[in-house]
Amino acid sequence: MEVGESRAVGESYAGLVAATRRIAGTAIHDAWLAAPVGADAEMNMPDLGLGALRTPRRQYLDAVARNLRPIRSVIERSTDSLPVESEPSKSL
Repeated sequence: MEVGESRAVGESYAGLVAATRRIAGTAIHDAWLAAPVGADAEMNMPDLGLGALRTPRRQYLDAVARNLRPIRSVIERSTDSLPVESEPSKSL
């Protein structure tokens, strides 16, 4: 069984990247134009509207899941033999 490139994954990824650039790019542009802060208390960031990325992110993850569905059992079988890591020690 071979899983190759997926047009749906590529298109949804491109949509996610475009949305991220549109939102983050605007914030970055505005930050460069703003006056420098004078105190640490002024370093708080405003809400960037990243909630708008929920839909394109979900579309991308759904496309990836659909693309990998045919090989899911192969992936699960190959990871079943991996050793289980013990929990890290909390005494530092």
